[in-house]
Amino acid sequence: ACAYNGHFKSMSEELLNDARMRALRVIVYTPNQIEDLEKMIALGVDGLTTDFPDRALACLQTAAPINY
Repeated sequence: ACAYNGHFKSMSEELLNDARMRALRVIVYTPNQIEDLEKMIALGVDGLTTDFPDRALACLQTAAPINY
């Protein structure tokens, strides 16, 4: 496997760190609300799938840089 794909509500910092220890990319699906998008971006997921890409783009443009 090269990635973990899961629902955004199941994502946690612990799960993200575990995936990273296994060299997996983390992609979450369907955070559609601004608060959820911001949380996933701040958490540092590698990608996300949303029904509102305009919201995701707006969140990404205002997010603080993430240092791994």
